[in-house]
Amino acid sequence: MILPTLDSHHPGSAPLRSAGQQAETLLDWLGREGIGSLALLHGTSMGAEIALAAAARAAVPITRCVFDDGPFFRFPRPVRAVMAWKFWSIARRCRGKAPQAVMQDALPRRLSGDDPEQFRALWGAVCEVSGYLTAEDCRAMAGICYDGALPAFSEEQQRRFTFLLSEGEPAHTSKKRLLRTYPAASYIDRPGNSHCGFQVSDPEGCAAFLKTLIV
Repeated sequence: MILPTLDSHHPGSAPLRSAGQQAETLLDWLGREGIGSLALLHGTSMGAEIALAAAARAAVPITRCVFDDGPFFRFPRPVRAVMAWKFWSIARRCRGKAPQAVMQDALPRRLSGDDPEQFRALWGAVCEVSGYLTAEDCRAMAGICYDGALPAFSEEQQRRFTFLLSEGEPAHTSKKRLLRTYPAASYIDRPGNSHCGFQVSDPEGCAAFLKTLIV
């Protein structure tokens, strides 16, 4: 199993540029490590776009792919510019602050849904990585979230895909686009959860679910 992460989110990492770039980095690493197959490729949030791009490029067989609350949108450039500014604003606002202080802001509260307290650890991670992000990184993040390509896959490949979608989360609105492109994939709506709420609120249950897909 492998879960893609993003550059620019830890000390000494390369700048973040695109989902395709991240996918190529991941696949290059698999090749160097001699990994010839994957039981599970699990992408979370923006990592879901990276996982999808990697699945389209991978030369190694992948048994199952899970895409958890990925924002699979394609919006015009002005929208992406606005969101890049919002991401950069959040990054600057989170620097040096405790999660509780950040969670009082309107956008974090909206992303945290009805039970923001369960996302304290997630916002703690945002506060931690915000110090490494640049404005250019935030523009790349907006591109990954809001200019996402949906590569073509065969019906057989689509049957290996599972999309986890939290009903109370904005990314859920990209489901129609996904259904049109990948009608043979599996879709699981989880009511009452916000962004990546399954793994955040019930990590053991999420891990058990992932295990059922590959055992």
